Amino acid sequence: MRIHSNALPYADYPTLPVPNASFLLSGTCKLSSISLDAAAYEAAATDKQRVVTLTRSPADVAATVRLDTNDGPAQGLPLFTPALAGVDYTDLTGATSLVSFAAGEAQKTVTLLLRAPTSRAGLNRQMTLTLSEPGASAELGSISTATLRIMAADSTKPTVAITTPAAAGKVRVAADEVTVTGKVGDAKGISRVEMSLNGSEPVPVTLGSWTTPTAIPFSFAITPVNGPNELIVTAWDPRGNSTSLKRSFTFLRLRTLAVRVYDSYTQEPSAFMTLKLATTPSGLAQPWQPATTVEPGMIERKAVIAPGAQVTLTANAPKGHVFSNWDYFAPLSEFDSRLGNQVTFTMPDADTTLLAIQMLREQSFLPTTTVSLHCLLDSSFPGTPALKGYLTGTLSPTGTFSGKFQVQGKSQPVTAVCYDNGPAVFTVAGKKTDALPVPGGKLRLDPGGATYTRDDDGSYSSGFTQLAPFTTANKVPAAWLNSATQGFYTLRLDPQSELTPSAYPRGYGYATAKLTSTGQISITGALPDGTTITCSSVLLDDGTAPVYQPLLTPGGTTKDGLLFGRLQFTQNAETPHITASLKWFRPAAVSPKVLLYAAGWPAGITLDTNGTLYDSKLAVESMLGLTAPGNGLGNASLRLSGGNLVSGITKENFSIVKSAVVKIAPADGSFTLTFTPATGLFSGTFTLDWSNPSSAKPAFKGVILQGTALRGGYGFFLNNAKNEPAPESGVVLLGGTL
Repeated sequence: MRIHSNALPYADYPTLPVPNASFLLSGTCKLSSISLDAAAYEAAATDKQRVVTLTRSPADVAATVRLDTNDGPAQGLPLFTPALAGVDYTDLTGATSLVSFAAGEAQKTVTLLLRAPTSRAGLNRQMTLTLSEPGASAELGSISTATLRIMAADSTKPTVAITTPAAAGKVRVAADEVTVTGKVGDAKGISRVEMSLNGSEPVPVTLGSWTTPTAIPFSFAITPVNGPNELIVTAWDPRGNSTSLKRSFTFLRLRTLAVRVYDSYTQEPSAFMTLKLATTPSGLAQPWQPATTVEPGMIERKAVIAPGAQVTLTANAPKGHVFSNWDYFAPLSEFDSRLGNQVTFTMPDADTTLLAIQMLREQSFLPTTTVSLHCLLDSSFPGTPALKGYLTGTLSPTGTFSGKFQVQGKSQPVTAVCYDNGPAVFTVAGKKTDALPVPGGKLRLDPGGATYTRDDDGSYSSGFTQLAPFTTANKVPAAWLNSATQGFYTLRLDPQSELTPSAYPRGYGYATAKLTSTGQISITGALPDGTTITCSSVLLDDGTAPVYQPLLTPGGTTKDGLLFGRLQFTQNAETPHITASLKWFRPAAVSPKVLLYAAGWPAGITLDTNGTLYDSKLAVESMLGLTAPGNGLGNASLRLSGGNLVSGITKENFSIVKSAVVKIAPADGSFTLTFTPATGLFSGTFTLDWSNPSSAKPAFKGVILQGTALRGGYGFFLNNAKNEPAPESGVVLLGGTL
């Protein structure tokens, strides 16, 4: 209804009675929605009445609806007989079925009269309640039909019987699922059945066809685990009585092992390796099935094996071939052991495929003569010197490897037997293994590389094995040498880091490197904190030389520090040179007496390394490209900076004539400078500018690099002031005057 405005004033309209009217501001009348408060009701067999509630919204106007009662329906499972009007209940008819709501009345109760006949007390009965014929101002709500169940007195629990699997039985099948069968029963019928396997959330069970409620069959599939299982089946009757039955059994899911034998040059099955299969305990595998050809050059052998069995396979290559390696596919994640042509693993709880590879003997990687192998092991985990290692040794044509492995500042001998493409086999305490115990972890070796895995956290490092190709018969290129027998190089080590400048050395470390014509390298020098370095290396087939130098922990006796990386030898148009980005790891000092960089840099800093071929026959004056001195002026410059100096120090009041230092003022004692032309090293002292000098002048050391781009002297000095709580390393540069 809408209210319209006319020209007449409000007072001119007659007053019209509108009974039971409800208006919204929009002018639209909203119907009252009437609903039962539940879709199902229950009453006991002895109850004389059952009250049901009707609700509605909105309730601002009067409204009516009819509530009808009807017999039944009958139901098979659970078992219900129709409740009969006049026998089990008094039917609502005529005026008794009309329910009237007064304006403002939001709910109404209706009492249903139950007769509770003794003759039917043992039956579960049900009747239907239906709302209909809403008045003009009403409509039916969300629940307009409901069931009233009159429940017989019942304390008898249902019966449950499980036929399969048998109690304490052992189920062994080549399938994931097991079928459970059995029966449930109750004279009043079964309301529901649920099952739970190994404590899982219960799930409903669908029952089968039946002729009597005391023997209702069921059948359903479960996916048990290998080993002990516990199944619980629970049945309820309509009154809520329940019975649970537990069934324990042991399940073993048999799995298929397929071994594919591959040889790209072999086409006939008779030319493939033989396979021997054994299990522990014995008797858990069926014999090999006949071989089938998967594709040209590949056959497949299959056997059915119990999961959990320890399987040992031994492969024997035919004449003219060698065994190469084993490989696996998911779900197998690793072998228990892989020792040459024999592999041992635990059969997974899944069908599994392995690959066994054979090859012609002439294709084998094993060398025809003994070769030198080197492997620098690094990790993608930053700042982890304990993962970095160095493996060196020789490999013979028979596959025997002999050498050593360095890690965590320790060195350990390594002896192994290598196969064509599989893991090497070590012998430890008389037993064969593919994982050699080494400091802090395990070492694994194969022809392509090595892997070191830590015992504590499983982190690992790895690297490729490389040949050292240079011998007396295959010498280093002559351009990389100073003479027929060796090349001599000088190197500067320039620290780079994102640490604050005072937290790491700013001076240059230095080193000399001797390269023999057979590729052997010896390195000596000093890092810019004064730590001496002495290590050996070898020139590899890619022009690199591994650097692995364990360093003492400051103030301690263990070697937890490390200098690590590769020197790259390169020949350019000017002169052979060396470049590298070495990593320098220095742990925190373990003694309070250590003041120089006591916190260290455990995560490592970079040493940008540059070096040039050094010609010792040249005079230092020529090496540095200095002009001839004259007019009382020097031709050289010595500059010092950093290292806690108040300000930089520059000395230009001297000349370098040939390889001698000539001071403009011979009595000038503010610095000393000497050269060792044979090695390119220089050293000296200077007068410091800090306020608390020690009795000894601070010393500096360095090295001269030749060539055009890197020509100059580079070194470091250490602050030796008295009571300095945090001494630092400073920069030393030597060259021509500015």
